[in-house]
Amino acid sequence: MRSEPLALFVYGTLKRGFPNHKRFCAGVVDVLPARVPGRLYVIPEGYPILEVPTELILRTGTADILGDVALQARIKPVPMEADAWVRGELLTFKDPEPRLIALDHLEDFRPGRKSLYVRVLVSVELDQAGGGWRTAWTYVHPDEPLKLTAWKSETWP
Repeated sequence: MRSEPLALFVYGTLKRGFPNHKRFCAGVVDVLPARVPGRLYVIPEGYPILEVPTELILRTGTADILGDVALQARIKPVPMEADAWVRGELLTFKDPEPRLIALDHLEDFRPGRKSLYVRVLVSVELDQAGGGWRTAWTYVHPDEPLKLTAWKSETWP
């Protein structure tokens, strides 16, 4: 069974030139500059955390990785305006199952249990001529933004 490609929005250590890109993103087939509505925080441990307004989250990831990737292909992005944006990269992979297993482990995403990050489906706006919107998975902080005690920035670091 052939699965859909995985679209993943990254904004921190998984971007090109950052520590986790080479190890976890080798084999990426496409990288596009992009942005999502939200705010970026850096927690005391030094990791960036994306906060996306709850109403903009299209779905939350599950343990059914291939089901999640199929869902990503079916759900259309919702173009929107926002007061704050986080810039990053939209990565495309052809090996979604092993890729998401590794990334979920890296991000400490454990569906149905307490996790450092939660994988969610969001609408992503491309930053190139012609722009457009895509649906992609990304990792966000599971708590309300007011619980974060770090500085804010649109880009990291």
